[in-house]
Amino acid sequence: MRGDFMIRDLSWYLILLCPVSAVGILWHTVAALQVALLVFIGIGWIVPIVYQLFRFRQRGEDYYRSRAVAHVVIWPSLIVFLTLFCWCLLNGWQALYQDSYILFVLAALVCMISFVILSAFAVEGAVWCYRYLKGKSDFIQYWLTTAFLSGVIPFSVIVALLPVMWYQMNMMAPFMLIFFLAAVLKQIFVIKLVLVMGFFAFYFYFALTGVRKKRFVQTVVSALFYVALVFLPSVIFHYLPVDSPFLMVADPLLLLTVPVLSDLCLCGLSIYGGEKVVAVFFDGE
Repeated sequence: MRGDFMIRDLSWYLILLCPVSAVGILWHTVAALQVALLVFIGIGWIVPIVYQLFRFRQRGEDYYRSRAVAHVVIWPSLIVFLTLFCWCLLNGWQALYQDSYILFVLAALVCMISFVILSAFAVEGAVWCYRYLKGKSDFIQYWLTTAFLSGVIPFSVIVALLPVMWYQMNMMAPFMLIFFLAAVLKQIFVIKLVLVMGFFAFYFYFALTGVRKKRFVQTVVSALFYVALVFLPSVIFHYLPVDSPFLMVADPLLLLTVPVLSDLCLCGLSIYGGEKVVAVFFDGE
């Protein structure tokens, strides 16, 4: 039954995405390609979310809401890798366009269709993992789900950045490369904080059980613990001498160099701390 729904959903997504994108590719001007890209990214991100939430409102099954939430982060994450894939094959795309215009359009359509199918299977896999975790302890469910939702996009950007940095190593001066990397990591760090706070507010609060006041306090305390764990080392090490080698350890951007481990540690400690603090004030509720 789920397979039938998935095939039907994929059909609707492809009908909405491919025609407009194909027209932009056929036109093959800068403006047309930009519109095609924006339509593919925007519609491919918004429409499945709205559709799954509408299905959830109709049927009331948590399965559809879980798919919508998973799609929020999985689609942008895969878009990063699609961009990297197209960038790596840029010369090949140009050669194919000059050699055969029809083959170029067909290859682009196959690439888009494959990407949509891949994203659908990735969302389905994430939902399956979430439903599996729901049978475990509440803490494990909140911990791993929050870490995944807040960390998958920064992780994909960092992984996609590695081949770009490797390619640029022979083309840029070392200090310019460091400045470029620091600027990119700073933007990723800001995105990461926004995602964490957003999912604490919109996922963690509604996933908790109990009275509203308890859920609100636990969400706020957990978010504050997260911020403290990220920035407290830099505040402490601020009082060290300027030439101290430990100052580099206090930089929050270093957390991005170990994305999965840092997400698990920060989310786990913050949720655990919030749970213990709330247990003191809301014992028995």
